[in-house]
Amino acid sequence: MKKQLIIVGIIILLVAVGLSGCTETTTKTEIDRFVGTWETSSGFSPFNNISSFMGSTTFYKNGTGKSDFSDSLPEQFIYNILDGKITIALLNFEELSIEYNYSFSENDTRLTFTNNENTFILEKRS
Repeated sequence: MKKQLIIVGIIILLVAVGLSGCTETTTKTEIDRFVGTWETSSGFSPFNNISSFMGSTTFYKNGTGKSDFSDSLPEQFIYNILDGKITIALLNFEELSIEYNYSFSENDTRLTFTNNENTFILEKRS
C-alpha cells in the first residue's frame, strides 16, 4: 500500500510539473508591437510634412524600416524606442532625426505619433 501511495504521489508531482509549463505567457516587447506593415490613416508624412499622404510604413525587428508614400520615393530609416518616444532617422541622413511620442490603441492595431508640429495615425496591416 505504501509503495502504491509513493507511485501515485510521484505521478501527481510529474503531472503538476508538466502542466506548470503550460501557464507560461508570451509577452510582447515594445519593439514587437511596432514590427509589421502599417497603413497611413491620417496626418502628415513623418519625413516631409505633406498632409493627406497615403502609403505604408514597415518596421523591422532590427531597428530599421521603410516608408513608401504616394508622394515620394520609398525611404529606408532607422528607429530607436526609449521612454515612450520613438526617434526616426532616414538611413542616409541620420543627423536629420525626428522624435515622436507614440501610443497604441485598438489592441495594438492603431499607432498614433505626435510631436509639437504633427500628429499622424497608422493602422496595422500585417
